[in-house]
Amino acid sequence: GFFSTSYFAYNIFNSFWADILYIVFLSMLYITAYVQELITSRKKSDIIINSFVFLGSLLFLVLLFFSSSIFNLLVIIYSAGMLVLILIPFLREYKDGIEVDIDKKQLLSAASLLVFGMVRMLSIEFISEIYMAWALIPTAILSGVIIGIGVFLFRKVWTRLFYPRSSAISHAVLSVFLVLMIVFSYCFSIVGTANCVLDSSKPVAYDCVVLDMHVSTGARSVTQFEIKVEVEGEERWITIPVTEYHSISKEDVVCINSYTGAFHFAYLKYQGKK
Repeated sequence: GFFSTSYFAYNIFNSFWADILYIVFLSMLYITAYVQELITSRKKSDIIINSFVFLGSLLFLVLLFFSSSIFNLLVIIYSAGMLVLILIPFLREYKDGIEVDIDKKQLLSAASLLVFGMVRMLSIEFISEIYMAWALIPTAILSGVIIGIGVFLFRKVWTRLFYPRSSAISHAVLSVFLVLMIVFSYCFSIVGTANCVLDSSKPVAYDCVVLDMHVSTGARSVTQFEIKVEVEGEERWITIPVTEYHSISKEDVVCINSYTGAFHFAYLKYQGKK
């Protein structure tokens, strides 16, 4: 990852063999976690869940690397399904008063799929972030259903709210906040990705002059290589591949495609240097 965004080795590490290398290392992580779970528990139900969580996630990541953009949407949906599959046994045991620690490796596996899907969206520049506001509608509906089911299933736990010294209030507030954040992350990712993946509109091409160039980076953020262009009288920053970034300079002319979007959330994509 470091070399792929560097100024001296980006060509070498943005190639097919580098993708193979990434897959090999990711495979080692997922398979090691899967084998460790097999050693820990040989229950049939645990084997099935861990197969879906680790081997299934690995399969979708491989498809995401080497297949069409439709897999970006499927990866996010699969991640949501894995999260539900992981939490159901944990919540069932918690409801029955059994002390159990949730498997962090499983959560990390499901979360990694969401992160990979969100990173792939960075190459898309939405004309407006209104799609995130629309994502609040399914977020509110799903969160309400999840919280309602939680209150019903754990109604005995909520009785502790009547005790002044109980920490149940803070736990309840934290739980609601986490549910809202997680559901919103999935909803806006699915809405934004589906808007582009399912889009069948004919793009409108714009020849734009590169006004400025910038590398956006940070210790806890994904490095983005951006160019500033003017599209329909408005200046915008467009994320482009690192190899393209090093092949162009200011005042060059590039092609930017404008799309309507399947849900009419318009977006821009870098097409290449003229």
